[in-house]
Amino acid sequence: MNTAARRSARRRLTPWVWFAASVLLCLGIAALLEIIAYERNQRLDLTPAEDYTLSEQTRKVLRGLEREVEFVTFYKGGDRARHEEFYRLLRISSPLVKYRLVHLDGNPAQAKMHGVTTYGQTLVKLGGQSLLISQPSEETVLNALVRLTSGRVKTMLFSQGHGEQDPKGGYSALAKALGNEGWRVETVNLALREPLADPLAVLLVAAPQRDFLELEIKRLEEFLQQGGNLVFLFEPFSRAPRLEAFLAARGMALGHDIIVDQTSKILGDDGLAPLIPLFAKGPITEALGSPAVFPSACSITMTDAELNHAAQYLAMSAKTSWATSRKSDLMKGGIAFQEGVDRQGPLPVAGLTSLKKPEGAEKPGGGLALFGDSDFLSNSFLEVMANKDLFLNTANWLVKDQILISVRKPQYRNPRRHMTHTQVTWVFVICVVLVPLAAMLAGGLVLGYRKWRG
Repeated sequence: MNTAARRSARRRLTPWVWFAASVLLCLGIAALLEIIAYERNQRLDLTPAEDYTLSEQTRKVLRGLEREVEFVTFYKGGDRARHEEFYRLLRISSPLVKYRLVHLDGNPAQAKMHGVTTYGQTLVKLGGQSLLISQPSEETVLNALVRLTSGRVKTMLFSQGHGEQDPKGGYSALAKALGNEGWRVETVNLALREPLADPLAVLLVAAPQRDFLELEIKRLEEFLQQGGNLVFLFEPFSRAPRLEAFLAARGMALGHDIIVDQTSKILGDDGLAPLIPLFAKGPITEALGSPAVFPSACSITMTDAELNHAAQYLAMSAKTSWATSRKSDLMKGGIAFQEGVDRQGPLPVAGLTSLKKPEGAEKPGGGLALFGDSDFLSNSFLEVMANKDLFLNTANWLVKDQILISVRKPQYRNPRRHMTHTQVTWVFVICVVLVPLAAMLAGGLVLGYRKWRG
């Protein structure tokens, strides 16, 4: 082959060489990007309900795992991809998460051996322990991990017999939320039996309509002195002399008033459901990114008492709020702030205290929390803003379960946003005044420029 022929062949071959090299380079870059993406997985969840994002609380529990946990899910045909997506989401937070998917219809003997009877049931294995859950979801997995890792049984006792809130009625959503975090929910009537005092037990007295008997007060005192924890929720203008004397002996008192806030409130409210934006610095509230909402709240006060130890206010209303004791005037409507009669905010609505170790006792006394509202935990308000996080963090702090003090994933119902009166005013000013004004100004400038160029 002469020189000219070789040069001609080389010219015909060179584009194909460059094409092959470009293809190999692109494949190499794609493979490298895939490796990087797998090793450093990052995702942006734009779904309204954050379906592909775990709550900070769940991630905190997963990061705290010290041993490998395995999930064995018996799935229905067609559901495998959905389960794999969920477990990959868990593995992002912890490499100790392992999973195995078993087709229920194809492995009936294996399912029977584990007691599985329906699609989706999942066996959770940690160390030598195992637990069967109904469906692999964030709530059920969190509950299972808490139960298997802590080895502690927390109990929330709902006081009954005085018209208090019922965990099977108006507080059923709260009872479910407690169960998801490993709490055992029970009711107790102090007039009939004495609750077992335990540092992992919290006795909740939620909006009693009648005062406690002397016997019940005595049992409250014994429960607290022996290490149990108490949480009281009261409504405005509540009167319970024995319970108030019990609280006063521990440096706490009710304001016998109602808080009004015409500015820091939810749009459309009459001012009696104030936002609670001011929180104490500490583990209970440091992660809360939004205020709480207390429908019909009263103020509380904390005073010096011999039994007080580490007492602190937990939450306060806004500076624009004020408290009034004029119940009769309030019922007539149109009440306004009166200097020297009403108290200007911010006003404390929640507080904490813990008892010193009783003399001669082997363990210290329990903790006590007081809230100036009970409706913020009702089924209608539990999921609003920071309400659920505020209470559950307080309960977990009382039983010293630090890992569950966090911000939970809110339930998504509809794309509704709560706005204050101030925020609505700004939206009106921007949308109705500033934006049209800017458009008119721009049009005027363009018109003036054209006339000037003439």
